[in-house]
Amino acid sequence: MVDTEKFTLSGVVTDRSLLDVFVLVNDQKVFFRGRTPDEGDRLKFSTEVSLKEGNNLLTVVARESQDFASRKTVVVRRRPPPPAVAQKASGEKTEAKP
Repeated sequence: MVDTEKFTLSGVVTDRSLLDVFVLVNDQKVFFRGRTPDEGDRLKFSTEVSLKEGNNLLTVVARESQDFASRKTVVVRRRPPPPAVAQKASGEKTEAKP
């Protein structure tokens, strides 16, 4: 559960055969990074994503080939903002009467 509009998702994918990593938020691709040969078998990633109110599905996909991929999904719930407190427009004081 979060109260903010933005969320940072980061992690490390470890795979000797890794091609690339991408992140989906509610089935929309928001991040992509391919592995370079000098990175070895560990690819670190971090991305800031926008969240809608309610449940958001964040899915990390790590691909070894066009036909083989691993997926991990987490649900991040964004709370709605608290209701605004109404204030009197005039500066009048009101007294409580018994």
